[in-house]
Amino acid sequence: MYYDGTGPTQLRQFIGPVPNHEYVEYTDDFDGLDKLRLSWSENETDRGDNVQAGLSNSLTAMGDAYTFIMDWLNDHVAAPLNAIEAVIEDYGCGKYASFLIKADGIAYCDDGKCNVDVNLKQADAPWSCIEKTLVTDNWQGWFPTAAEPLNAGKQHPRYTYCDEFRPAFFLGLLFSCISMIALPMYILSVTLVPVVLAIITIASVIIHKLKKLRDQLKDMTGWGPVTHAIQNMYLNAAGCGREMPSPLVRDYIANVCDKCGIKYSKETIPMLFDPTSDYYNLTWTQSEIQKGVKKDNTDQFWIEANDPLITLDMLLNKLKDVFNAKWRIAGNVLYFRRKDAFDPGLLYDFTTEPDKSKLVTFTCYEWNGDKKPAYAKAGYTQDATDTVGNDAISRFNTYVEFNKPINPMLEGEMTKINQFSPARFRFDGVGPDYIEDAAKSMIDLTGNLLELITHNFRDAFHTVDKGVLLVKDDKFVTPKLIIWDGRSYRDARAIGTYGWGRDGANNFPQKNPVYNTDGKDYAQVHASDIGRSDTCDPVCFGEYSTIWNYPMVYDEMFLGNLWDRFHQIDDPRVNPPMNKNFTAVLACCCDDLQRIGVMGDTSQVKINAKVKIRDKGWFPYGRVESIEVSYDPTARDGRTITLKGKQ
Repeated sequence: MYYDGTGPTQLRQFIGPVPNHEYVEYTDDFDGLDKLRLSWSENETDRGDNVQAGLSNSLTAMGDAYTFIMDWLNDHVAAPLNAIEAVIEDYGCGKYASFLIKADGIAYCDDGKCNVDVNLKQADAPWSCIEKTLVTDNWQGWFPTAAEPLNAGKQHPRYTYCDEFRPAFFLGLLFSCISMIALPMYILSVTLVPVVLAIITIASVIIHKLKKLRDQLKDMTGWGPVTHAIQNMYLNAAGCGREMPSPLVRDYIANVCDKCGIKYSKETIPMLFDPTSDYYNLTWTQSEIQKGVKKDNTDQFWIEANDPLITLDMLLNKLKDVFNAKWRIAGNVLYFRRKDAFDPGLLYDFTTEPDKSKLVTFTCYEWNGDKKPAYAKAGYTQDATDTVGNDAISRFNTYVEFNKPINPMLEGEMTKINQFSPARFRFDGVGPDYIEDAAKSMIDLTGNLLELITHNFRDAFHTVDKGVLLVKDDKFVTPKLIIWDGRSYRDARAIGTYGWGRDGANNFPQKNPVYNTDGKDYAQVHASDIGRSDTCDPVCFGEYSTIWNYPMVYDEMFLGNLWDRFHQIDDPRVNPPMNKNFTAVLACCCDDLQRIGVMGDTSQVKINAKVKIRDKGWFPYGRVESIEVSYDPTARDGRTITLKGKQ
């Protein structure tokens, strides 16, 4: 694809090969190739943790190379949009690919010398597509716009939620009013309404227009219709009449990758695409603009107004904080894994032959300035508006102490706070149930009158009981990550594996022996949690609490959550790093250029590979963080490969 036109304001896009699409050799027209230095390093940027390639020195183009470069990158009508693909070949060894010359990478003077300095940059992977494509792009009909039919698009889980009414006393007043209305409604439905219905039925034979009123009164006759109406009044008063569409995170990823032609699988993104993973049904829940869908709506599974408006690279950058992960695109395949899973293995063993003889100088070490933290703060961000969800900070966040007993070598803080907010659920044990609190206030106000209709109250709220999301006022600014239990798209609930049980038959997560050295169970560690809701009569539920969404908590005392699965590897007391930088220099030979993977695209470069640099002690290995290949024969060590990294 390229652009052309009669002027910069009349550019047209042309699909197909550029006018000059054959490689042309310009070796003799470049100055500086004899001092060429190529470098590769892993840079953590908005574009992921990808290997970046570049030149440490600039090249000067002259003659035909100068003319070609200036015609396309400076004088062409679409010069700012053009680029030249460059290949550097080491005869007998191979080719360095994946370089571009862009308009912003040339420098020259109008001095009549006809030469231009050129900086080569790494050719982009399929970045332009994922950086421009929203995760909710409706290219395949998964996320319909407001103008499309409600039943259009893919079904996404819809979490039933309740707006927690605070203070509960005022909700109790509303419940009392409903209860006082309910009793005469029941009396009328079984006494006065049948009499009026009989009169109207007779009169309707004479007056045709009364038939409609007669049919309406039939719907009000008996206990059933009145019970249904009263239950709806209770539900609406408690803010429990809606559901929040919440797409699966893997659907967001698949939607963009499928459009951009990027491959993915359960092997490359195991935590989100492997059906056996606890995070396979992870959903993104957000309600910043519009309240949820009414429960009786059977068609709508997406609310366009609550679109997160993020691209795939933005999504992955948010998720990698949660899963202590890295992500990259290599060979047109998307990888998203825990950061230590990007391990190419052992690259060199410089303590034994033949690798030892490759070194042209002694390996050198120096302290890199990194400190070993004394503690870690890990968890979620408090939402600016959802004060209900913020109550769950005590469960979802943690403070991990590494400095027990005190070790003067440990200092400072390790911060692991992600960009999502915690979630609360009914009967989660974090606090008392607001509906029960309101009901107890209602009992105080209405007394025995309530006992006549108490079964209607309980029945109403059993439809929105365990696992229902609790929020404040329908909306929250910061998104939540909730694992769907997979049972139903409508009336969706969070996963709930662990919790309290009858007669002490609790089902708690396993203890983490690294931190839970006293062997305390979950109830002992979280002593402030409520194991069972109130058992008051006649309106309390007596539900045993469940640890909803447990795999998404940070809790170092127990296994099976984000801390032990993804973040415990950063505990400085377990296989601690030496915090030293090392530099190893070896002769530049063809077999070593192939070995370190620099020939070809950057997906093969052995960044993060291990090298054995010492033959004694407990810390003999280092990890490669950067590679430089120098062709300068005048340098102290001649043509070399320099490996730098951390031990």
